[in-house]
Amino acid sequence: MRNIMSSSNIPLEGRIRLPGKIQDCIQDCGLIVSHIQTASRSNELLGTAIRNFASLDSTIEHSSKNMRKLDALLNAIDIQ
Repeated sequence: MRNIMSSSNIPLEGRIRLPGKIQDCIQDCGLIVSHIQTASRSNELLGTAIRNFASLDSTIEHSSKNMRKLDALLNAIDIQ
């Protein structure tokens, strides 16, 4: 059985232009992805989420410390 997609079946002009067309398609895909990323503002949203999460760290630590103090006070009241 003969290979239908052999390179000898593609005309010379097509073999010369094909790599350029493939490169153009790859560049267009890259531009589309870049545009989607810019339009969606995903990097900005991710940065904001990280900053908000980091700012909560000290709040959580202070809350935890206050809960331990409250627990100690409740234990002291139970003993009396």
